[in-house]
Order: sequence, then structure tokens, then C-alpha cells
Amino acid sequence: MRVKINLLVHNGNIITMDRQQSTAEALAVSNGRILAIGTNSELKVLNKNADKIIDMRNHTILPGFIDTHAHLAGLGRRLLHLDLGEARSAEEAMRLLAERIKEKVPGQLVLGYNWDESSWMESRYLTKEDLDPVAPKNPVVLIRVCGHLVSVNSLTLKQLSLDLDNPGVDRHPETGELTGVLRDIEIDFRKLSDEEYGLSHVLIEACRYANRVGITSVHEN
Repeated sequence: MRVKINLLVHNGNIITMDRQQSTAEALAVSNGRILAIGTNSELKVLNKNADKIIDMRNHTILPGFIDTHAHLAGLGRRLLHLDLGEARSAEEAMRLLAERIKEKVPGQLVLGYNWDESSWMESRYLTKEDLDPVAPKNPVVLIRVCGHLVSVNSLTLKQLSLDLDNPGVDRHPETGELTGVLRDIEIDFRKLSDEEYGLSHVLIEACRYANRVGITSVHEN
């Protein structure tokens, strides 16, 4: 019976990672598995059965990487939600937030990550005064790059059962009003993401990204 070859790669520098640290020039893939590996001439016979043939032009092919310390769920959440890591000002962060809110219905959570005021000219935390005009109808939770501080809007403050005597609940030094800045509060905001998408979907999104960058195995921590 003729074996169906989905992919045939040739003219490559293929690192096999076997005991002899040998290299190869060509490999054939069938049904998602490596069927054969060897020289160009050895695998040339498979050319006529291949759906796709790639000439590597002596580029290197490596086995999939194993990441020995990863947080797949955290990666998946960041991929699914608003990434503010590229924002260079509070104004730009709010512009990105406004764009994300357009994709939401009123009442739906907007979760964001990675904002970092230390790279901004104004160098200040985001507060509810920033968030409220942009998101009057959606609860917003924006987690700072450190993971220890979050900024929330007034709607979120109303929904959270906060201990107002907790020193992590920030207040305006003059008025005593809540600012929307929360430090090391014992609320697992990650669960908000899992409730919205489901943990399985979060992990699948992370695995897809890992595969795209060559990571095929992970040790979760």
C-alpha cells in the first residue's frame, strides 16, 4: 500500500539529537508524524507521493523545544485579553481599552495586562478617573506588569466585596476617596478570565501559540 506523505522537506540541515548527534538532509511527514529521515537521495523516492515539498536551502531544522518552566494558563489569559505592554502613556492605554470595549457588550468584563507606568512620561498609576469615562458600562480590571497591582473602574469597585480597611485598597490622600488602585488584594482575578472563556480554551490558546514558536512540550509551574 502506498503511504501518503503530507510533507517532504529536503536540502535541510536537520539536527536529529540522536546519540551520535548526526544530521540529515531530508524528512517525510505522514499524518502529523515523522515517517522517515535521511539524505536527499534516500528520500527522493517519496517525492511523487508528497502533498507538499519544501526546499530548506540548507536552513536548520530543530526538534521541538521543551520549556522547563512555563505558566501556560497565564500565557493563554494574556493572549485572550487586552495586552497593554506596548502602551507608552496612560492616554494610549485608554485608547487601547476603548477599542477593546467596542468588542464587548455592556456588563461584560474587560481584563487587561502588562501596563507599566515606569516607561510613561507621566509615570503614575492608572486610576478609576482614567477608566470611568472610557468604560462606564463595563467592569474593567487592568493588571500591572508586576502582577501585584491592579487598576479597576468604579463599576468593578461596586461589584467587589472589598475590605475597605485593607491597606492595599488605595485612597486619595486628601479626600479619602477610593482611587481604583488595589495592591496585593486577595482576589484571584485570573478566575474572571477562566469564567469567561473556560480554562480549557485558555490552555488551548496558549498551546497553539507555543507550537507556533517551536515549543512542543511544557513543564507547568
